[in-house]
Amino acid sequence: MVEQSNGQSKAETPSEDYRRGRRGTFVIALVAVALLVAIFRARPSPFYVLDEIEAALDDTNLGRLITLMDELRTTSQLIVITHQKRTMEIADALYGVSMRGDGITTVISQRMRELATA
Repeated sequence: MVEQSNGQSKAETPSEDYRRGRRGTFVIALVAVALLVAIFRARPSPFYVLDEIEAALDDTNLGRLITLMDELRTTSQLIVITHQKRTMEIADALYGVSMRGDGITTVISQRMRELATA
């Protein structure tokens, strides 16, 4: 229920209720990511493990996060668990687990780019 300016209440449709909840989840995710990045910058670490950190972000903010991850990887190693294609595209290497029809799992790895030699 939403209270109108005249003091009366009106019922929300399920789609309006969903959008309100989705927006709230998005804002919480955005604040959480911003807090993590601030901590990462204030207290650098040699590596970070990020588990689907970008799952609730929209395309614009995903692009911003990818830019920040690119900056972080100049000084740290990032282990990112993701299903997002755009996040995988910036990786140096990809690792995955696949299950065959008989139930046996296989680890698959693919080097995406060669590391610069110093």
